[in-house]
Amino acid sequence: PDALYNLAYCYLNGYGTGQNADEAAKYFQAATELGHPDALDDLAYCYANGIGLQKDPKAAVLCYKRAAKLNHPSAICNLGSCYRQGFGVFKNERMAFQLYQRSANLHHPPALRNLGFCYYKGVGVSRNRRRAFELFEKSSRFGNVLAMCLLGLCYEKGKGTTKDLPKAFECFEFGASHGEECSLFNLARCYEDGRGVPQDREKAKLIYKQAADAGHPEAKAKLLRPISSNNSIENKISRLKDLIRPKKERRIYIKVSELRSTAADKDKGVQ
Repeated sequence: PDALYNLAYCYLNGYGTGQNADEAAKYFQAATELGHPDALDDLAYCYANGIGLQKDPKAAVLCYKRAAKLNHPSAICNLGSCYRQGFGVFKNERMAFQLYQRSANLHHPPALRNLGFCYYKGVGVSRNRRRAFELFEKSSRFGNVLAMCLLGLCYEKGKGTTKDLPKAFECFEFGASHGEECSLFNLARCYEDGRGVPQDREKAKLIYKQAADAGHPEAKAKLLRPISSNNSIENKISRLKDLIRPKKERRIYIKVSELRSTAADKDKGVQ
């Protein structure tokens, strides 16, 4: 089963051969028939996103459940995301929280991050910003980029910890160095407004461009209007409008693509 799984992985990522999603899905399926837990997790991802197979949320959930029975940390976490979003299964936030907790107990960094999100927003559990901060911090110590961005937001807003703009800047800078779109956007905000770093609006423009290229919608919108070089009333109003928009940290966790661990989350880096 390991050989079949590794072959599927090569086809999926184009390692030593051309990328071929159909072949990848075929070999993932073959490996799952032999009970390979990683293959079950990856096959679920293929079903969830229509990679080499017709998109089928219910089939994805079945694969995650099979892998979860084998105590596969990533599959347990991904199954939790399915329950949280109502993807292929009836929405159940309490079940999502329990699955994240189970995966976090196995020291899975994305689960620690998602569990922190549950505590931060009160998803399936009572809101506890201090506990959320601790979980973001623990996940970030494993190198989880999204957790580092969320940790930065906690430092910036003083949620669950003492407000510390220089530390927030450092967190965003770390995520931005890995090309993470939310971190890039927040790093640009720091430079634009001089939050935790000397103000540098030209550098902010360059980083907003990087965030936009990475797919961040608010960064794209930001580029459509000039960044003011003064502290006018109009500029202050614009920044207040930015503050009342839905935050990017919320969108991170509702994308179907986030059912799967990112390259920064897992050594094998299958997207």
